Formats: sequence, structure tokens, C-alpha cells
Amino acid sequence: MLEKYIQGTSKAVYNIYTGDESWIYAYEPETKQQSTVWVFQDEAKPTKVVRGRSTSKQMIACFFGINGHVATVALEQRRTVNSEWYTTICLPEEVFNPPLPKKKAHER
Repeated sequence: MLEKYIQGTSKAVYNIYTGDESWIYAYEPETKQQSTVWVFQDEAKPTKVVRGRSTSKQMIACFFGINGHVATVALEQRRTVNSEWYTTICLPEEVFNPPLPKKKAHER
């Protein structure tokens, strides 16, 4: 590989991308106000029931190139992700044709 890309000096290294998928979990913690309970002095404190681990989760795919982060894509719920999806849908839209950055007010 090093010979193919001339020890990293070849411009072809700019065409190498890598990616990975990961689950992102969302939590809705209870506020102090919501967890407050009135008890008499001689009563035992109530047992607090622990909630489920998370309220929702979303799978994302992150892509990186030689200059760092290229794109982060939120995957559709219950969508099967395979090489065809990456090469025909995700990569052409997100990596090779990224949305243009919005111009700031002073640049207009």
C-alpha cells in the first residue's frame, strides 16, 4: 500500500475515505423538582425506581478522509445498511457532494 501511494506523498491518498457506524443514545433525566416527594419524619424514604437505560437511540455513520471528518449521516430507522447503500446513496450524497457551507452575513 505504501508503494502504491508513494509513502503517502501521492495525491491519490486524498481519495481514501473510511467510516464507521455507531449507536447514539438519548436520555431524559428526571429533574430535581420531578423527583421530590413529601414524607413524614417517621416514615421511611421511598425507593426510587430506576428508569430504562435510554429513551431513544439513533444509528449514525461517520466518514473521515485524510483531512479529518468529512460527513456524519443519520441512518433511517430499521434500514438495512450494506455496501450497495454506501456506494450508491450515502457516499455520493454526503462525501462527494457535501452541502455548501452557508455564507455569513458579512460575506454576502
